[in-house]
Amino acid sequence: MNEFYFRILIYAGIHGVTTIFACDGEEFKLECDSGTIIHIISAMYGRRDGITCPLAVPEPPMTYGYNGCQEKDGLKFIQNRCEAAYSCGFTVNEDLFGKDWCMHMKDKYLEVTYGCVKGRF
Repeated sequence: MNEFYFRILIYAGIHGVTTIFACDGEEFKLECDSGTIIHIISAMYGRRDGITCPLAVPEPPMTYGYNGCQEKDGLKFIQNRCEAAYSCGFTVNEDLFGKDWCMHMKDKYLEVTYGCVKGRF
């Protein structure tokens, strides 16, 4: 069975696929209805655009920061904390993901796409 076919089989049973965002310092929470558990589809911590979680006091465009830098293990981190749970929550901050990467970037955020699948943990 190839990987593409396998992914279709898994995702076919997911209900209410949702993408949520949480800026640094904000509370992040995933929840599923009774009888279902969290399945993480994708996750990214960093910055992909200049619109999501803007600076409180905007900087000049040339110094705003590089859009497109992301922590390489963001998906693993979220899967380890949230996969197959009924709910999952924490405060988003770079201490969770490490400060060594993308140091020039300000106002990072967490973006997670998930769904709920029938099951028990």
